[in-house]
Amino acid sequence: MTRETLSKKSKKIAVPDPPVAEKLAVSRILSEEGGVLTESLLLTIMMMKMDVATLVLWYYWRWKIECFFKLVISMACVTAWAIAVDKSK
Repeated sequence: MTRETLSKKSKKIAVPDPPVAEKLAVSRILSEEGGVLTESLLLTIMMMKMDVATLVLWYYWRWKIECFFKLVISMACVTAWAIAVDKSK
């Protein structure tokens, strides 16, 4: 693999990339009742540093937190819009 960089004369120069040791983690997280909470494919370089199950759980909770904040932000926008409409009447 190579990446292309631009020189001062705008010529493309091929620069070899160092190899990356990525690992694919295929996971399914189950609830205590046995229901599937999530299924995921995770391509990562972190598996060499920690347990795969821990890493998958971290990403699961990170995604849950991001979804929560997306919901909060969208609710704030709707609330601000409702206040603006109410003030214009």
